[in-house]
Amino acid sequence: ESALEITSFVRVTDNVLPFPVLGKFIEYLNLCDFTEAKTIGESQDLNVPSEKTYRNAEIYPFTQDNKSLSNVHWNNLLCAHFMKAYQEYCTFYKHFDVKQIIDVSALRYKKGCYYKVHTDHHCDIPRTLSLIYLCNNDYKGGELVFHDPVDSSTHPIEVRPNRVIIWPSNSLFPHEVKEVTKGIRYSVVSWAL
Repeated sequence: ESALEITSFVRVTDNVLPFPVLGKFIEYLNLCDFTEAKTIGESQDLNVPSEKTYRNAEIYPFTQDNKSLSNVHWNNLLCAHFMKAYQEYCTFYKHFDVKQIIDVSALRYKKGCYYKVHTDHHCDIPRTLSLIYLCNNDYKGGELVFHDPVDSSTHPIEVRPNRVIIWPSNSLFPHEVKEVTKGIRYSVVSWAL
């Protein structure tokens, strides 16, 4: 008998956006005002610097009601492509079902940035599926690595621009973003419920 591995439920899809659109999106990200990313449960008081024990990254959220029409445009475009990817995941793994995307945010990892091993589910913010969209690969480090909670094996995902990775948000899927050692890593994170 072969046991199910953590990677059995991590689905990778390439070429999510047309490459010229991805290029325009990266141009847009270069103009955005990113702020320090926090972790769930961390003080949301912006005057208190985070410890950066677990996470050192910057975030730029997308919303449907943003004052910037460019932000709204990218939110809607990303949500459309991400929902298609979520639905394909649910078709492939029939015991999953998603009704809505609950967040879309760009992340910027400069040199020295990382996100240590964590899971995405939290009692205050329920999530069914997690998604990371890799935008570029002109950096060193910054690999997305899954950790098997049973045998402690690690499973890195190859960095490739225009790649979406989807997996269950629950505690069986610990993962990390390794420290970026050169350049800037852009990605987008999303969750569905």
